[in-house]
Amino acid sequence: MLKKILNNRRFKYGSMATIVTVIFIAAVVVFNIVAILIVDRLPVKVDLTSEKLFDIGSDTIEYIKTVEDEVTITVLATEDDFTSGGIYFQQANEIIKKYPLYTDKINVRYVDLISSPDFAKKYTQDLREYDVIVETKERNKLIGSTDLFEITYDDYGNMTEVSAIAEQEITSALMFVTDKNPTTVTMLTGRNEQSLPAFETLLSKNAYNVETKNILTEQISADSDFVIIAGPESDYTQNEIKKLEEFLDNNGEFGKNIVYIASPTQPDLPVLDSFLESWGIKIEDGILAETDTSKSYMSVFYNIHQFSSDNYTDKMDINEPLIIMPVCRPITTLFKEKGIITIDKLMKSYDTSVIRPSDADEDWTPSDAKTMGEFDSIVDSWKILLNTGTNAKSHVFAFGSIGMFSDAILGMSGVNNSDYILSIFNTLSGKEEGIKVIPKSFSGAKLEITSEQANVMTWIFVVILPAAVIIVGIITWARRRHL
Repeated sequence: MLKKILNNRRFKYGSMATIVTVIFIAAVVVFNIVAILIVDRLPVKVDLTSEKLFDIGSDTIEYIKTVEDEVTITVLATEDDFTSGGIYFQQANEIIKKYPLYTDKINVRYVDLISSPDFAKKYTQDLREYDVIVETKERNKLIGSTDLFEITYDDYGNMTEVSAIAEQEITSALMFVTDKNPTTVTMLTGRNEQSLPAFETLLSKNAYNVETKNILTEQISADSDFVIIAGPESDYTQNEIKKLEEFLDNNGEFGKNIVYIASPTQPDLPVLDSFLESWGIKIEDGILAETDTSKSYMSVFYNIHQFSSDNYTDKMDINEPLIIMPVCRPITTLFKEKGIITIDKLMKSYDTSVIRPSDADEDWTPSDAKTMGEFDSIVDSWKILLNTGTNAKSHVFAFGSIGMFSDAILGMSGVNNSDYILSIFNTLSGKEEGIKVIPKSFSGAKLEITSEQANVMTWIFVVILPAAVIIVGIITWARRRHL
């Protein structure tokens, strides 16, 4: 009886069908397990958004592959809580999870501050839920949750656009914590200096450590590389000048830099002016005005300037940089060389510019000017340490325009002030060209396909696949009908 059952054609084909079904189900399960493991460890997800919101750029990927230190990216929330914050946090989460896909040196973890209250004790910063920490054993950088995206408002305070900048922030923090010799920039205060938040942000995003020191009460840090004096409204004392001189001397080793930025609202500053003049630099009275409208922007006092030297343009990957110098004070160089001091002129106005005196009447126009010509606007005075094998230099830069560092100019599309400023800093600090990450608008966060792609998908899912299923079904039915 058993032998008869086993030899039955229906039993044979039925058993075979069952075995095939079991094998197929098992294969599907195994395939899904393998697929999940691959997706977790390899960049195989496809981003179909128009601006590639959920992908990181090729420059970032190349930098990630060079990382040698162990790096931990900590999200201060559970992953479920973090992504429950909406599309902005979901996008940031996908970006964060991309970093360990290209190297085993980067690890991502999620820490709930409520269930792990002792975690925050290891850090000096004020940690908040949804913040992100990027760290190595040597240093860390905290990224606020609201720094993962950027909101643009119109003149009436209405939100017009939200841009994704998670990649900018994470990559900048990664560059900072993995820098073997981080460059420190010290912003001096205490003499009614002007605040330059966009400039500080530009430096921070390009892996510079920015700190603040009060010149009246504090010493300049020995490990600082740059000191910024931004349009002080009151004069320095001789003791404060001594701090600058000792900083530049660096115990006879040089290798330090001061950036002095002039402002049109400054009064006479005889002590500071004397210090600059000892380096061959004189900040002149008045501001530059442009008589040729093709060389100005919005106003005769917003001048387009030209390069006098290519000393610091090597790291600018731009064919014809556009540099705008708003309300710029003219600069005079007192000598070309004197002892171990050499002066390089870096930027100047065009020969169609004139000077508006600070005491000019309100109805002054460029036609009232007595002199027209080219005027220096950025100069670099430097001392070199000879016969030491290092040829170390200390620099004093003078910028005639504090407006070129403003939020409006540094953030202006098509204007290359930020590129030139970074090129100067990167050259002096020995940094490679920074990674440029363009913000991505959430308005493009939707699936966009061409009509050709739509037709292909229609044929596949509406015609080919259903037809294949029907044909396989007919063949199977016909074979089983004759069992």
